[in-house]
Amino acid sequence: MLSPNADEALSLLSITSPPTRSLIQESAHKLLDYGVRDAVIIRSGAMGAFVLVRGSPKAWWVPAFWSSDDPEAEGKVIDVTGAGNAFLGGLSAGWELAAGVSGAEIVLEAALHASVSASFTIEQYGLPTLDEGARFARVGMGETWNGDVPLRRLKLLKERVETVDV
Repeated sequence: MLSPNADEALSLLSITSPPTRSLIQESAHKLLDYGVRDAVIIRSGAMGAFVLVRGSPKAWWVPAFWSSDDPEAEGKVIDVTGAGNAFLGGLSAGWELAAGVSGAEIVLEAALHASVSASFTIEQYGLPTLDEGARFARVGMGETWNGDVPLRRLKLLKERVETVDV
């Protein structure tokens, strides 16, 4: 799997144009054509992430959790430092957590976890805050980060995924 950010993906292909959704999609296809074995996920900041899996009849745009279209997003994006690293860490964790999911869908599930992970990272300077007290207060919901439950964000994000025919 290859997961560059949009600028890196375009640079790998010697494309000097600014990133757009269509150019990102085209770049993902080219990277698969050039030999990436299984999947390409191009991290595209506020545009989200484009997920393309070899052999799948569809691809996906996983939105950034905090969207400029969302009134709740106002003031939520404080510092994007580390968002790419958080995305990749969330991608790895999501892959592990996607038990029972197979094929191209496991890559999508992992990318959803990755977007949620990045969403907590950009809300403040420094690391997100884990509320240990809330960890056990919400039985079945899991721990609370920055005052919110990751599983709640994951559910909301799943409703906003855009499927693209390949």
